[in-house]
Amino acid sequence: MTPPGRVVNFPLKDIWPHVLPRIEAMHRRYANALDWKPDDVFQACWNRTAVMFHSSEDDSFCVVKQKYRGGELIMFVWIGYSATGHMKQSTDLLREIARNIGASRIEMASPRTGFDRCKEWRRSMTTYSLEV
Repeated sequence: MTPPGRVVNFPLKDIWPHVLPRIEAMHRRYANALDWKPDDVFQACWNRTAVMFHSSEDDSFCVVKQKYRGGELIMFVWIGYSATGHMKQSTDLLREIARNIGASRIEMASPRTGFDRCKEWRRSMTTYSLEV
């Protein structure tokens, strides 16, 4: 059960102005490695092919999608933001969301290697790119 006030699926119109500056900053910083733009994120949430969650505890947020592989429901973290030093809290938040939707696994992709420091996460794939 979700503790009251912990994880909130805010209406998009209420949370978007608050998270947009962080989404834009992520996009500027990692534009070469990302396959999305801020407008893509809004449209995916608006069309309900992705869902944005926000933690009222530490102001972190994530945008997740559902994937299926071999009959297994996987929660894919498309975009995630947490304040520096809150990796454990962010992982706990993601687990809570995954349990609530019935996912058996959480996956994400990132141009950053910060989650290598977190023992709970393990790298399962490396992506290479080649300019043409």
